[in-house]
Amino acid sequence: MAFSIINTITRFPYAIIAALLFIAEVCIALWITEPFIRGFLGDTLVIVLLFTIIKSLFNRPQRFLAEAILVFAIVVEFSQYLKIIDYLNIESQFIKVIMGQVFDWFDILAYVIGYAICKGIRNL
Repeated sequence: MAFSIINTITRFPYAIIAALLFIAEVCIALWITEPFIRGFLGDTLVIVLLFTIIKSLFNRPQRFLAEAILVFAIVVEFSQYLKIIDYLNIESQFIKVIMGQVFDWFDILAYVIGYAICKGIRNL
């Protein structure tokens, strides 16, 4: 019993950070029109958001998790380059917003910076 309580306590800070990042991402999406903040900073923070969500739910090594999230983000970005949404004839506006539709090398740079932030996060 103590083992699961300790794991829950050690993961709790990640849940708090994830909640704050989620609120920040929603605010950016709804109210910020400045391209650098909306595009670059938002993409950087989404990597950290995914990292903290998963860290709060599962106790996984940071190295594996951060790298897996980076690879996932790059695959999603290249799916934009290949126009996968158009190829699969996806009509859902929600999926189009989540997946994005415009490839940008600066997005990959933002993901790498988010990855570096994740690598810099130590056990809280």
